[in-house]
Amino acid sequence: MLIKCPECQEQTSDQAAACPHCGLPIKVVKKGEPWWIWVLIIGIIAYAVITYYGNMNNLATLEQIRQGITSNADKIPMPPMQ
Repeated sequence: MLIKCPECQEQTSDQAAACPHCGLPIKVVKKGEPWWIWVLIIGIIAYAVITYYGNMNNLATLEQIRQGITSNADKIPMPPMQ
């Protein structure tokens, strides 16, 4: 594929190591990973962190409920034993 040399603006091949007109080295720009892969990875990590800390709050609430039930157990009147 022909590209324009950034130095002399002449047409040169993208496969050439340097521009045949001015000698400027041609840098081949490699395409990186698609941006959506990084978005997906960050989204999965965010979901895991939010889920983990959300469950930690629920566990703390359940423990508080259990403690409240056991601390109030002596206040509940028991029916007389027969």
